[in-house]
Amino acid sequence: MKTLLLVDRRENVGITAADLTLCSDETADETDSSGIASLLSYIDVKDGDRMSDQLAEWLHTVSSTPLSSGKCLKELASFSNVSMFWFVRNLFYEDIRYIMRLYMAASNAIKRLRPDFISICGSDLFCKAAALSAEKQGVKHRVIVIPGERRHIDVKSKARIAGLMSKRLLRSLGIPRKNSRKPRIAVLARSRDLVHGIMEDASRGFFDSQLGPVISRLAPEARLYIIDLAGSERLMRLSLKRKGFIPWESVIARALLDPKVIASYTHALDCFRKRWRQLESDQEFINLFRFKGLQLWPVIKRRLQHCFCARLGSFAGSALNIEIARSFLRRERIDCVIAISENAAWSNFIFASRLEGTPCIGVQHGAIFSRNISYMFHKDETTLGYDETRCPLADKTAVYGPYYKKLLVNEGHYPKGSILVSGQVRTDLIAHRKQLYSREGFIRREGLPENARIILYASIPDAIITREQRSLGAEAILSAVSRLRNVFLIVKMHPAEADATLYRELASRFKVNNLKMVPASSDLYEQLDASELLVTTNSTVSLEAVLFSKPVVLLNMVCDFDSMDLARNGLAAVVTRVDKTYDVIKAYLDGSVSIDPKKRERFIRKYYHQIDGRASERIACAALRLARQHGRKHLEYSKVRG
Repeated sequence: MKTLLLVDRRENVGITAADLTLCSDETADETDSSGIASLLSYIDVKDGDRMSDQLAEWLHTVSSTPLSSGKCLKELASFSNVSMFWFVRNLFYEDIRYIMRLYMAASNAIKRLRPDFISICGSDLFCKAAALSAEKQGVKHRVIVIPGERRHIDVKSKARIAGLMSKRLLRSLGIPRKNSRKPRIAVLARSRDLVHGIMEDASRGFFDSQLGPVISRLAPEARLYIIDLAGSERLMRLSLKRKGFIPWESVIARALLDPKVIASYTHALDCFRKRWRQLESDQEFINLFRFKGLQLWPVIKRRLQHCFCARLGSFAGSALNIEIARSFLRRERIDCVIAISENAAWSNFIFASRLEGTPCIGVQHGAIFSRNISYMFHKDETTLGYDETRCPLADKTAVYGPYYKKLLVNEGHYPKGSILVSGQVRTDLIAHRKQLYSREGFIRREGLPENARIILYASIPDAIITREQRSLGAEAILSAVSRLRNVFLIVKMHPAEADATLYRELASRFKVNNLKMVPASSDLYEQLDASELLVTTNSTVSLEAVLFSKPVVLLNMVCDFDSMDLARNGLAAVVTRVDKTYDVIKAYLDGSVSIDPKKRERFIRKYYHQIDGRASERIACAALRLARQHGRKHLEYSKVRG
């Protein structure tokens, strides 16, 4: 009897004996002598994309269909005249996408491998998704659910983190409130968007970060409230070194002292729990969860229950976050809000600003694609005000270039007048690159040979591409460098990538000594300026390389990653075989292949508007204009009340 073992490697499940073993997270090596392989390698990329498109339409139908009560899911998830559904929409979409990808991959694997028995071992969600495919194929199976591993933090770590949070809280409470006629602007960001690369070098007046240049331009004209969301102990320590930043913990602490905020949260929790008791037995509601012939209700019920009933990470938790943001906006009389990740980390402030009538600006953080569920809505799903079923948007969304404006208006159904084409804030540095960067200084500091020709490789973690794609990409670049003379390879680690073992092992295998690993926190623009060529698999760094007039080589050994049309615009070369990488790189280094300047200029106008050093100025001017308009309205209202 042939046995197939399906394992959720994400839960650190031990591998037991089986004829065939497939793992869920694509970290298995296809050539592993133990017989372990990647389960998700059994799904075709085009089939996966097609399913994702259908899923987005299905999710719209599920959330908009009226039930027997006369209300749809969006309305049942509403509180204070806005729907909390939008806070969980992205996670809900990703959960079901994960389930369907597992189902499709497991079904294909069963058809191809023809096992007599299947043993499924992993998390509850993984087991339910894999069991669906086994039942559909009529194969006997056994399920072993492994409870999710809880993260235990030692007492010393808890005390250290608590101490840091206390310091952040006390420091912000000590910030004096100044009476000023300047407009009051709240700038919302995560620490990694405020501290990056050259780390706010005031002596030069430039900031290598997402919002630093905007802050520096606003500082003389406005009273700034910079709210800092630190996601780790390291970022907490960094933020403590900066003055004038308000930790997110202090905003929460002050709001929770208000009995009205607590009362509103308690009321929201009671309301959502009552609605769930009515919904969980509603057959009409349950029938909505049929997708591509599968009844997903048994798989997704627990997650939905969490949304309605849990205290945090739920509809009630979202309502609390909105009330915390509203409390801050009212107390500090904020005239305008600027937020990065406005549809994710800071969506609570966007919702709160809509309810309070405070203007707000969202700032594009990375490349936006047509399948990016955070930005893609139907015609009846967006509003610039607030509505019980629609998703509130920022008054202005600052995007990099005309391409993104067209994408958000045509496919995301953003109001045309709400899009501001500003350019990318970090590209303001490129306009001053001669003052900021020196190739000679970089080579001297890094200890590289003076005459070395530098190739920059932007690595990608398993979380974004498969293990197979990552391994092939690393093998391709290191095997090519081993044959090139007078070339030095710099591997720029991705922020989500902590382990460099793969690169070191391949460097040893190909006898590559001219290699240097640099951390994610190092200055990317300085490295691009010093390099002659960028090699990557699927990274937005390739777009920034074009801005520096650097050739780009895309390693597409498994699937097409030219999402920004670099190759189709003649700005990048695509390599589909490991043994061809050397030839392509050598052609660029020898000068036999080069970039057409006219094509580069057209590309920049389309995706980045202008590289003129004024992207931050455009965002700052828009914020000041909205803030002053709001300030005048507030003053007129105060006079009427007086």
